[in-house]
Amino acid sequence: AFMDVLTGTAFENGESIMGLRGIRSAILSTPLVKNLRDEMRPRFVMMLLYLSATKEMSRGDVLFLKGDRETDTGCLILQGEVEVQREGKSIFVEAPEIIGEMHLFTPEGERTATVEVTVGGLRLEFAWGILGSLARQLYSPEELGILKKAIVDYAWKRDASLFTEKK
Repeated sequence: AFMDVLTGTAFENGESIMGLRGIRSAILSTPLVKNLRDEMRPRFVMMLLYLSATKEMSRGDVLFLKGDRETDTGCLILQGEVEVQREGKSIFVEAPEIIGEMHLFTPEGERTATVEVTVGGLRLEFAWGILGSLARQLYSPEELGILKKAIVDYAWKRDASLFTEKK
């Protein structure tokens, strides 16, 4: 999949799969972005659009593997659903949702869960490190603190739900 930067349309095999308006709407609909100040949201959308690649996902695809340390990848699920599995428990996460943030808070940057696609769809894939670099350029120190807190709160809320919900 690739994105036409002039029209903002994502394409797969020559067919339009989601326009810029739909992708922008999905980003703005995620709980993480909803927790940012209104004036911060357009810059977050711009960062993700700038650094992300649009990729299809199919049922059974494994996006993240528990214990993996070789990736800085984050995903925003645009369409579809994934199952986050850890220690015999799992939760289902439907679009639109950002995933892959927990490894930011482990000492070795290790994945804390396996994430498998249960309903095929579309995702934006990005590097957390590059997102952080852009954020440091586009946000004031105060706003950067708000963004970091929003990511931490978001990660721990999901982590807590993984231990309270059953398969």
